[in-house]
Amino acid sequence: MDFLRSAGVVSMLTFLSRVFGLVRDMVTTAFLSAFYTDALFLAWTIPNMFRKLFGEGALSAAFIPIFARVRQRESAQTLREFASSVITALFLILVTVVTVLLLLSWILPDAWILPLFQGDERSMEETLLFGRILLPYMIIICVIAQFQGVLNSFGVFAVPAMAPIVLNLVWIAAVALGAFFLPGGPEGSEACMSSRTLLICCAILGGGFIQALLFIPSLGKRQMIPKPSFRFGDSSFRTVMARMMPMALALSAVQLNILVDRIVVRMYVPGDGGVTHLFLGNRLMQFPLGLIGIALTTVVFPLLARLSSEGDGEGVRKNLSTAIRINLFLSIPAMAGLMVLAEPIVTLFFEREEFTAIDTAGTCSALIGYAAGLPFLSMVMLLTRAFYVKDQWKMPLYTATSLVLLNVLLDFVLVHPLGEAGVALATSITTLFQAFILFFFLRRLLGRLGGTAIVSGAVRAFFLTGLLCLAVHWTLGLFDGGEAGRGLLFQIVSVALPMGVGLLVYLIPARLVCPSEFRCILDAFSGKAGGSEKERRG
Repeated sequence: MDFLRSAGVVSMLTFLSRVFGLVRDMVTTAFLSAFYTDALFLAWTIPNMFRKLFGEGALSAAFIPIFARVRQRESAQTLREFASSVITALFLILVTVVTVLLLLSWILPDAWILPLFQGDERSMEETLLFGRILLPYMIIICVIAQFQGVLNSFGVFAVPAMAPIVLNLVWIAAVALGAFFLPGGPEGSEACMSSRTLLICCAILGGGFIQALLFIPSLGKRQMIPKPSFRFGDSSFRTVMARMMPMALALSAVQLNILVDRIVVRMYVPGDGGVTHLFLGNRLMQFPLGLIGIALTTVVFPLLARLSSEGDGEGVRKNLSTAIRINLFLSIPAMAGLMVLAEPIVTLFFEREEFTAIDTAGTCSALIGYAAGLPFLSMVMLLTRAFYVKDQWKMPLYTATSLVLLNVLLDFVLVHPLGEAGVALATSITTLFQAFILFFFLRRLLGRLGGTAIVSGAVRAFFLTGLLCLAVHWTLGLFDGGEAGRGLLFQIVSVALPMGVGLLVYLIPARLVCPSEFRCILDAFSGKAGGSEKERRG
């Protein structure tokens, strides 16, 4: 199918982005202390949350199906004006939100905020300072998300997938400049750390503008460069805006859970580093999520929107079912791999300079907790989009908002006995419930989704994953022994060899055990995913 071939392109570019993102996190944790990485990552959470609320998640989910419909029925001029009016409204909303949040950060009494930082006034002040600098970034990134939605609707996926690479490169450059021009020392290490973090925050803003410029040539080629437009009375515009807020709550459940997770850890896990451990554990989990879930969702969503607008219900069902099976085939072994290799992975990438063995242990526990929910998180992303292409938003909304409350409850129950691991596990448990509830109700909405094939494929994937875990565990045993000589090369081999052996043990029998899923993946990467229009529809 064509969407799998496109998913392969997005996946490869996303992989490159994740590599640079990993390098970014490595250098950041190496040259900033846990105190400052906690402050930076907590401040960075807010723009990212709003990116999901008003950018990549909610507004894009509301915008893309309507954009596909307008493109099919209206002129190019009407299409451009519609996109411009949506982007103009988004810009005005976000400017208002940023202004309000900035004002609140200055006028709220310290006594209301201090409990979130265990009474640490310096931590509160630094986090608020970084947050004020980063807040305007959410305006830029949310507008960029709509550029991405426009290009995705035209079948352009490479440029949007490259944009995060730009931010990562700018961030890495800022860390390098800070390390070179702001060297630490016994006298001024705290001032040095603060200045380095401020430099990173300013670089993020600059990186946002560079990202936006990256889209201009592709938008111009399709005559879709937006301009200020106040046609807010248009029916298509009103439909998008009416759907945006409920979708914001539904699609951003994961982001809201992440925010709650970090606040709970900051409040109840003693010492510095808890927020950093959660952030890095989630980032490592996001690596396979980007290659699998985000890549599939990015290319499947516009396809489902087009098929739905054409009245092809059978095409919607078959393509969605195929995407779910491919997701489980890839994400189940990725989940297990992250769990089994958590300690050598975290040691290899992060344990140096300011990042200690204690930080490694905390990050490993968070990674294991988040990894447990990887297959279900990818599945939720696909299922939620399927509801929206059918103009059904209430069930994802109700499910997401109610399960946020479950996540908060589990956070408080599990944080005391398990620390960071309990908070991460709470998110995974919540995501599991969300996936099953959405699948149950989507089946009632669309009809049969090939549930038997999905469950059968998942069982076979778990069987192969068991073999993978045995192979990885056995291979890791080859590296047990003394600590002497455990340099960088040793660490690389201790991750790469078990990973490679596990991958071979999983894929070699997959051709026989999971033939349908294996063939889809093979065709996608061999360029045979094309075909007739009938084949592309399912």
